[in-house]
Amino acid sequence: KYEKNMCPFFDMNIVVSDLDKERLQSILPGLNTEVISNGVDVDYFKPQEYNILSHNIIFAASMDWYPNEDAVIYFIKDIWPLVKIKYPDSIFTIAGRNPSNRIKTLTNNDSSIILTGYVDDVRPFIDRAGVYVCPIRDGGGTKLKLLDAMAMEISIVTTSLGAEGLEVEDGEHVLIADNPALFASKIFSIFETPGFSEYLKKNARRLVEDKYSWKIIGDKLNNIYSSIG
Repeated sequence: KYEKNMCPFFDMNIVVSDLDKERLQSILPGLNTEVISNGVDVDYFKPQEYNILSHNIIFAASMDWYPNEDAVIYFIKDIWPLVKIKYPDSIFTIAGRNPSNRIKTLTNNDSSIILTGYVDDVRPFIDRAGVYVCPIRDGGGTKLKLLDAMAMEISIVTTSLGAEGLEVEDGEHVLIADNPALFASKIFSIFETPGFSEYLKKNARRLVEDKYSWKIIGDKLNNIYSSIG
C-alpha cells in the first residue's frame, strides 16, 4: 500500500532484482523503475587461504532477522540430522549477531554446532568452511550473504528463494535444493567431489567479479543518477 501511494512521486524507483521490478510494476504499471543489484566488495571478500575444514558447514548472517532465524532452525531440525548420519565428524557454525533463544535452545547441548554470536570479521569463519549453506525459506530481494560467500570462493548450497534475484545457475555457480533430503545430498556432493566443488567456487567468484562488484554496481548507479539529473 505504501509503495503504491509513494513510488509515483519519484523520478526513479530502484529495486535490487528483476523479480522485484516485476512485482512493483504489477501494482504500478508504467512506473519508472531500474534494477541495481546488491553488490559485494570483491577486494575485501576474497579467499583468505586458511586451513579449510572440509566437513565444516557455515551459515553467516544476522540472527535477529526472522528469515535467517527460520533458515537456521529449518537446517538444524530437518537437514543437519541427515548430514550427521553420513558425516558424524561434521561441524555446523552459525556466525551472526543476536541469536534468538530458540536457536540457543537448539544448539546448547549439541557439541557439533558452534554458535558464535557477533564476530568482528566473518571472513576467517567462512574461509575455513567447506560448504556455505543458505536454507532461506522466507523474505525477498537478493541475499548479500550469498554474494559475500561467492566472492570468498566457498561452495554453496541454497534454496531457490536464497538464490532469488541473482544470476546464478544450479550446478554452475551454486547448488539449489528445496527439500531436506536433496539439500543434504547436495552437501554430500561437495564433500565427495573436490573437483566439482572447485568448479563451483571459481565460477561463483568469476560471476561476482563480472556482475556484482561495487565498481560495476556503482557505475550503473551513477548512470541512473545522470539520466534523471
